[in-house]
Amino acid sequence: MLIHVEQGKGDKARLVPLSEVLLGMLRVYWRSYRPDPWLFPGRRCGTHINSRSLTRACSTARQAARLSKPVTPHTLRHYSACLIIPR
Repeated sequence: MLIHVEQGKGDKARLVPLSEVLLGMLRVYWRSYRPDPWLFPGRRCGTHINSRSLTRACSTARQAARLSKPVTPHTLRHYSACLIIPR
């Protein structure tokens, strides 16, 4: 499955692969919380999650996994790119 990302880097629209596993997890999340209008809402009503919150979530997950190296949202982008490239 592909998702359409509007206003990505350089204000360019892109198609990004989405795994079936992640799609299933997102469906469970959406059914449970029914977020509107944003899939990942921010603290204030009608706003989306900000980049600082995402960075904090990555840091918390890194600590929970007891990883020694830093983990950022950008790190995850590189990791997912490695999964997509056929070998």
